[in-house]
Amino acid sequence: MKKLGILLMLCAGAVTAAAQGAGKVSYSDISFEIQSWSLTRNGNLQITQYVVPASVARLCQSRAALPSLTLESGGQRHVFRNVVFDQCPAGGAGTFTLTFNGQTTASTWDRPNTTITGLTPAMLNVRLLSMNVRGNKASVIFAAPRTLMLPPPAAASAPAVSEIVVTKMDGTSWSYSGAHALYQDVIIPASAQGSSRVVEMTIDFASMKGARGDYVDPESPLARQ
Repeated sequence: MKKLGILLMLCAGAVTAAAQGAGKVSYSDISFEIQSWSLTRNGNLQITQYVVPASVARLCQSRAALPSLTLESGGQRHVFRNVVFDQCPAGGAGTFTLTFNGQTTASTWDRPNTTITGLTPAMLNVRLLSMNVRGNKASVIFAAPRTLMLPPPAAASAPAVSEIVVTKMDGTSWSYSGAHALYQDVIIPASAQGSSRVVEMTIDFASMKGARGDYVDPESPLARQ
């Protein structure tokens, strides 16, 4: 298979297409944040960063071969296989050129990061995409596997749930007492559709604990509409 080039720009560099935003490059136990990345007109990849880890310079100087290199940015994970450092900058920072012979891209925006408890029959493990509260009504939009069976919505005349709690992995939480929940599917761009469904849960509540400010996951396809 013909090898393709990846061009890693770790400082100011050549003319490129529009930058794709920040992200992270990783391989083995080494990872570092990047300022931005873009594909060049000749099919290479440019990554911009102003501080180069010493471990990256050493790998390049030894012309190391990596089984894979991962770039995560904008809700997607790009995995480059059989990567080889081909050219190194003289001063340890600048342009790194690598070759590879395979590449795959997968979504990361729907990776679970939140639990929702208080609904029956079970806890939901989802990706929280957005949250906003207006008066005594909260809109919680999340991604979940298409195979996930959601609890049946409670009729307005049914007894309210004592408490619904939405908790992110970083410890941020919102709790709604005396609540009724309704669900509807949300349409997202075709390019972002995959194995997950996006659901809006509308909660009418008597009282709540937690921040009332709007929250939007920056990797969410909703944030890019």
